[in-house]
Amino acid sequence: MVEVRLGKHVGFCWGVQRVLDIVNGLLDDGEQVHVFGDLVHNTSVIEELKVKGVAFHKEDELWNAEKLEGVVVVRAHGMSPEERHYLEEISDRLVDGTCPIVSRLFKTGEAIEKEGYQICVYGNPRHPEMRAFKGYVKSAVFYPEVGDAKKVAVLAQTTADFSKFKEYAASLINTGRAEVRVINTICAETIMREMEVRKMAQECDLVIVVGGKMSSNTRKLFEIAKDHVRTLWIENEEEIKGETIQGKIGIVSGTSTPIEVVRRIVDYIERGG
Repeated sequence: MVEVRLGKHVGFCWGVQRVLDIVNGLLDDGEQVHVFGDLVHNTSVIEELKVKGVAFHKEDELWNAEKLEGVVVVRAHGMSPEERHYLEEISDRLVDGTCPIVSRLFKTGEAIEKEGYQICVYGNPRHPEMRAFKGYVKSAVFYPEVGDAKKVAVLAQTTADFSKFKEYAASLINTGRAEVRVINTICAETIMREMEVRKMAQECDLVIVVGGKMSSNTRKLFEIAKDHVRTLWIENEEEIKGETIQGKIGIVSGTSTPIEVVRRIVDYIERGG
């Protein structure tokens, strides 16, 4: 017998929904839309937008791009000031699709750096959000680097693991520095999903995490769950064909996963595969 327990926080977060609404609104107005890099980290969403006419360009093509007819939309992860300025110069218009929580991180980092703090960030420096952040706060260092400054401020990538962020902050506090300022810049939505998957992992026989394989917040959910219970990380129902699905099943999703995909997976399991 199978019992499906669906997370309360599934489907798109409001930041992802916001940028998708922006793009779809521009398409409805007849605009040609360009995006550099993934608008959000979900293959099915990107493919759907391509069918609608969105022109996706690789990140490393940005500085070689020439005149673009139409509108460039800044993806949810943000973009450095230099990149934004260049795209404004070569396109008809630039529309900011940066998640407001990510924008707040950028502004917070800029403001605190001006106060004389060394900015230490718990995040992946290769992630698009962190590369954009570095464009705003050029002196920032990333975990596990801490530098030798006596006055530091600790921030986090908005999709970082909250418990690990706290551990990193504590490690800096215990180094005898003159001042350590800790600012939690992690998105509350991702923290709620983190808490939910941790509870599911302790109560279910199997946890299924639904989301893109390039999504850092989805990876975080998978990493949390797999330490406690058998866990599958899938993008769609096709990937669970042949898997043994029985007992109490917990299902959660990353913030860039369409709710329709989650519903199809639930339906597939409840129908017995």
